[in-house]
Amino acid sequence: MTLKASDRMTKNLVTAHWAEPLNSAYIKMQNARIRHLPVTNDAGQLVGILSDRDLARAMPPQSDFTVWK
Repeated sequence: MTLKASDRMTKNLVTAHWAEPLNSAYIKMQNARIRHLPVTNDAGQLVGILSDRDLARAMPPQSDFTVWK
């Protein structure tokens, strides 16, 4: 038997809107315990992926970390 992507994919997606604030996307990722978040446009089309690494590069210094929570 050959497995297909549809056999392993997540079906109940958590997504972020492209104009959504990064701290909101961060909270969604933390709550869902995921490291990659699909990003959609106004039409609901996939326009990119936001990763935990992307957020780490964008986060403020540790002293301001509470902004993200």
